[in-house]
Amino acid sequence: MTFTLTAHNSGPNDATGVTVTDKLPTGLKFVSATGSGTYNAATGVWTVGNLANGADATLKIVAQVTISNGKATNIAVINETNYDQNNTNNQGNTTVVVGPASDLSITKTASASKINYLGQVTFTLTARNNGPDAAAGVTVTDKLPAGLKFLSASGNGTYNATSGVWTVGNLANGATATLKIVAQGIVANTALTNVAIVSGTNYDQNSTNNQGNTTVTTGPASDLGITMTVNKPHPKYLEYVTFTLTASNYGPNAAPNVKVYVTLPDGLKFISADGTYNATYNSTTGLWSVGPMAVNTTKTLHVVAQAMVSNIVLTAKAYITDPPEDELSINDFYDPNDDNDNADTTLDVGGNGSSDTDTNTPSKTIPMQKTGIPIAGMLLAALLVFVGIRPRMK
Repeated sequence: MTFTLTAHNSGPNDATGVTVTDKLPTGLKFVSATGSGTYNAATGVWTVGNLANGADATLKIVAQVTISNGKATNIAVINETNYDQNNTNNQGNTTVVVGPASDLSITKTASASKINYLGQVTFTLTARNNGPDAAAGVTVTDKLPAGLKFLSASGNGTYNATSGVWTVGNLANGATATLKIVAQGIVANTALTNVAIVSGTNYDQNSTNNQGNTTVTTGPASDLGITMTVNKPHPKYLEYVTFTLTASNYGPNAAPNVKVYVTLPDGLKFISADGTYNATYNSTTGLWSVGPMAVNTTKTLHVVAQAMVSNIVLTAKAYITDPPEDELSINDFYDPNDDNDNADTTLDVGGNGSSDTDTNTPSKTIPMQKTGIPIAGMLLAALLVFVGIRPRMK
């Protein structure tokens, strides 16, 4: 604040050796002084010098208020070497009333700097009153940015997720209040900055610590899916079948290096493979290297195999990923939905006489009557009876 002192000579003669004593009181710290004459901040003496009849001299003193919730009275007294016939106007006073002050600060941290798409993160907000007075009406505004979905909040005071206002209330000098906000990242491959700002009804003498920011990055994600069908679910022995595998990327991001692992069971002999988009298939490892896939695209692979066994049920399987799970990191691929990452199809292989259109179902078990007696046993019993009742020849 600035105090303005004006010394005036009301006459009738010129004044000599004029000085004004204005020593700043406790609670006011000298910063600077400008004007006529010289001012000694240590002694508080403003040396004006000579002052003609009717003349004025002015001094401006800039001071810093170093108290709160109190008063500071500044007194200035003028003197001269001449006789002063009126000393009722030789003193000037001014009182500064200082309100309460509270240096509020806010810090904000996140449980993780990087999360998966649809993953959760916990923000911890700590409001502190650094004084010197108790703070009243303390609030923190922390509205989650687009891309973060509010899940829950716990801690001191109350939090309104719609407005983003955390109502702390009163906070004693040196006290802290804490709030934890749990949120979900609902966008992928995005940096999300969350900002918290603290305020109160008291004067805050330090605004540099009223805001806290933290940034959480969501990794890229692609919902990959795989389907697997076969053209002949009931092939006959030594017949060829064709498996059709369809890889899909449902987003939200492009997948950089899609791989499908195909497992053909023992009993099926690999013959050939072909597919779209220059697909490469390694029949030894079963790896179909699909490669990059844009959002909402599909790629197809056809695998031809031969049934080398008969009267048996075989299951072929496929699994899609990018990259393999043992290489998974937050900076790489993440699949938010693993329900469609696996596919399988079953073959019921018949004997030489069966085919995919046969109504008979090949089986390794002996058919049973409703009584549970095997047909073969019944035939044997009938034969024995027949032999036993055959007439003897003499």
